[in-house]
Amino acid sequence: MNSSPKKRDSLGFTVRFVCGAVAGILIGIGFWMPETIAGVLITGLISGVACGLLAAFWGDRFWEMLSSFLR
Repeated sequence: MNSSPKKRDSLGFTVRFVCGAVAGILIGIGFWMPETIAGVLITGLISGVACGLLAAFWGDRFWEMLSSFLR
């Protein structure tokens, strides 16, 4: 058996990050509905980066948890 840690490919990481970030931006702004432009930018940035990183590192586990949270 190979006990070396699993290597991450940069293309897969980037795709998962971008998809997670887009979902995070939409969900963040949709849930909190900020009233100012600054609120929209801050909420979108924070939720986008957080969801992007979670999706990039956790992959399908992140999408399963998000799906069960949104039901």
